[in-house]
Amino acid sequence: MEKQKLSIEIQQFAPKKNMLLRGKPLFDLCAEHPYVTAAFFSVCCLFIGQKHHILKGTAQYTAGEDGAFLSLPKLCLVLAAIFLTAQLCVAVKERKKPQEDPVPSLLATAGVTVSVFALGLFGLSAVSVYTVAALIALCLWIRRAALSLAKRIISAAGVLGGGAGIRYLLTTDYTPSEKAVLISALVCAVSLVILAADEGIKTKHVIAIMFVMGFALRLGYVLNVMVPDNQHDVFPIYFNAKYPRHNTYIWHIYETGKLPTENVYDVNQLSQLYHPPLHHYTAALWMRFQNLLGIDAFAAYENIQYLTLFYSAAIMVAADKLFLHFKFSGGLRIALFALIAFHPSFYILAGSINNDVLCILLMAVAALYSVRWYENPSLYNTVALALSIGGAMLAKLSGAVVAFGTAYLMLAKLLDLRTGIVNNFKALWHRFLVFGAICFPLGLWWSVRCNLLYGMPFGYVPSMSQSPANEQYLHGFSYWERLSGKGSVTLQNLYPNIGGTDVLGGEGRFFDYGIAPYAFKSSFFGEYFHKLNVTPFQNKLAYAITFAALALVLFSLVGMAVGFYVGYRNDRSHNIRKNPFLVQGQEQGFRFVLIFHAAMVASYVLFCFKYPFTCTMDFRYIVPTLITGAVSAGVFLSGDHKWKRPLKYVYIAITAVFCLASAAFYVISYGAPA
Repeated sequence: MEKQKLSIEIQQFAPKKNMLLRGKPLFDLCAEHPYVTAAFFSVCCLFIGQKHHILKGTAQYTAGEDGAFLSLPKLCLVLAAIFLTAQLCVAVKERKKPQEDPVPSLLATAGVTVSVFALGLFGLSAVSVYTVAALIALCLWIRRAALSLAKRIISAAGVLGGGAGIRYLLTTDYTPSEKAVLISALVCAVSLVILAADEGIKTKHVIAIMFVMGFALRLGYVLNVMVPDNQHDVFPIYFNAKYPRHNTYIWHIYETGKLPTENVYDVNQLSQLYHPPLHHYTAALWMRFQNLLGIDAFAAYENIQYLTLFYSAAIMVAADKLFLHFKFSGGLRIALFALIAFHPSFYILAGSINNDVLCILLMAVAALYSVRWYENPSLYNTVALALSIGGAMLAKLSGAVVAFGTAYLMLAKLLDLRTGIVNNFKALWHRFLVFGAICFPLGLWWSVRCNLLYGMPFGYVPSMSQSPANEQYLHGFSYWERLSGKGSVTLQNLYPNIGGTDVLGGEGRFFDYGIAPYAFKSSFFGEYFHKLNVTPFQNKLAYAITFAALALVLFSLVGMAVGFYVGYRNDRSHNIRKNPFLVQGQEQGFRFVLIFHAAMVASYVLFCFKYPFTCTMDFRYIVPTLITGAVSAGVFLSGDHKWKRPLKYVYIAITAVFCLASAAFYVISYGAPA
């Protein structure tokens, strides 16, 4: 009792430490260094404004006139309001913890953000804006009494050096995409210098910085690729009822506020109106919101990419929380997060305005809440799980694949013999009822509606012409040839090829018909990579990406195989708790990952055989396997076993090569015409 009282007294008089966003590693940098965050957001605003300026001279946007696009001051104020509101909400959430003082961080963030954005209202240049931001940051650091003179000098040098570097980059002839990435990298480097001088660099700081760089690379892709380019099932026109695509869907809802009633189910054309409407409604509302800010319809349509950019960035958050659930830490967690932050699939998804990326995000959230629900089937976790699975299905019907793994966890929870089936049912029946009452109507109402109104079969997907005249139609191949791509896999064939045309110009040299090779290649370079001018150096980077990725896939497959075998062996011996490849208590969570992964791959392969076309082999249909594969590799490499240590270092090194090569490949592409 005496020790407890003494401990309480010590806590009361201990120095207050700002832990505004404790437990949220991706935002710790915002809490500890709000001015750096404010400067980063300012730079993002400047480049978003530059994209609007770029659009004004293009043929697709001839309707745009001066003043039709969102002005930089308005954009700055909107983003500042969003950012400060988020900070305030977190501060209110933490109000019950008296030992934590969020006010200084909140005020500093507010002051710097408003100051930087206010400069834009007076028409000052981007160079002047960031110069003032850097000076404010320097003053804040000098006022910190906790820093020694040496640390103050290092911090000041870092801030001033970063400010000078950004000042220089903003005056160069780099493209907006290149500037966004390079400036973000410089901001992250300055942050590392400051952190090293202050409290040292920790895992959470590296994660936060990689999040910023992952966001910047996605932003660079968005700034480089206009909406008509590099899209899936989107025509380079805004509204065409004869050939309805995702853009048709969005424009119809935007203009009428209603769901489409024509061409929803038409076997004679490739209508995309059969898709559930969650993404399209959200995109239409986003366009309407921009109209309130003075943005015209065509610019608002282009800005749908910022919505998909947010979805793609949010996947990083969901994936990291899943890694934390499996108790991955240190360098292993950093490597796994880097794989999600820097994988090119997420750059491509950030610029795609179809419904893929929203479905993938909700599937990732559903995976997170599935394993959380098994550990704690609370009402909150039940509702969150139901909303995420139902929402994934409402974005795209294939989102239901995650339900296979969730169903296993629910069944395992119900049949847990340690607590008894009867007791489990009494404790969980109302949770199952709540889950079903939310998930099933949310995920299935669209399919039921279309079946009743239009006679559309459940699970309907329109098919392209199965005629030899269709260059994407794959016929005359055996099942093994389709699966393996035997005869089409060579070291010279690194990029996806549709219709027998090689990326480098050789007609008929390479023809992709293998499911596995095409999925592998399209995950890095996308379906439309042939539009880019590939330099010899990029070809070398492509080799590095390919071989590093093959090694990473091998780690994931070994992790799945070993985890499955050891789990099966322990089941047979009724000794599941002794699985040396899993953190204690995570066995069922890993089985969920295996089932989810297997269900995705199986449905994808069946889809490719049912619809034998090149485009159906695209990796975008199984992007969540990146997350399940990362978890499998993490499970295999986690733990303190001596033999795992060298393998872990090898995995981290290979991941570093893959991430650096991927980032460099696309940064170079940003400087080339798309």
